[in-house]
Amino acid sequence: NMRQSVEHKDALMRRFETLLQGQLIGFPFDKPTNIIYGAGGFSGILAGLVATRAVVAACRRAGGEVRQIYGVSAGVLNGFFHAVQVAAARRPDIYTIAASHALADLESFVAHLQPNQVAAINTHPARFWQGWANLGPLEAFLLDRLAAYTGTRQPEGLTFDDIELPMTVAVAREDGFTDFLGMTAPERRMRFGGSTWLVRGAPVVRALIAGWSMNTYIVPTVLGDQSYRDGGGSFYDPALFVACLDPALANLLNIHLDEPEGHSYHLPPRPNLLRIVFDTHNYTFPEE
Repeated sequence: NMRQSVEHKDALMRRFETLLQGQLIGFPFDKPTNIIYGAGGFSGILAGLVATRAVVAACRRAGGEVRQIYGVSAGVLNGFFHAVQVAAARRPDIYTIAASHALADLESFVAHLQPNQVAAINTHPARFWQGWANLGPLEAFLLDRLAAYTGTRQPEGLTFDDIELPMTVAVAREDGFTDFLGMTAPERRMRFGGSTWLVRGAPVVRALIAGWSMNTYIVPTVLGDQSYRDGGGSFYDPALFVACLDPALANLLNIHLDEPEGHSYHLPPRPNLLRIVFDTHNYTFPEE
């Protein structure tokens, strides 16, 4: 998915522009809106970029406000860079000029992406048993960008509240429930499964990495008393949860785009065992 998304970036983005045409007609961009960037691999990131361009333009024309941005799995990256631009416009005293061009940084990153810029193989047997790789390279990139956007020399300690970043990351707990990591003020809570769930505070970059810690591939990310994995592992589409968390009504724009029809990984209909184990990780399931 990564290789093909990079190789066919421009063509895929044009295709997503075609798919998006007409889908936002009638959406009330003049009112407060929450946005969810859903799962979908690296091609989903490209789809998210296309959708963001349309949303930013529509909000500018209508005078609306993006209140909160949620990221699930691959959509965590879209959510982070979009939220930085939103926050920079609101609080220029906290953010640098570079933050106003954050989405361009994401597009440039995806355009020239190599696997070693995202993950590194775990050579230690104990860590390999938890996950084949770690997201150290991606974490370093995100820390570098956060430092550039805020001017801090210690980006690893910055929380969502510290920089008023309107971004919430959906992460999967070990018990199968979803946690939400983001700004804790104003408080967002809901009742679900007989318990009260709150949006929890966390360092920004560690939360992003937790939301990207894909099952099997990546070692889980430990934050406080919880061990987290990719948010798509517990709940693919948290739209109901997002609506329940908010203390006030807001419109919800839920972005879920994966590969367009006709796009293929050129996988054979009957792969052999070695290919299943070591190479084939991207069959398309019916719900996608």
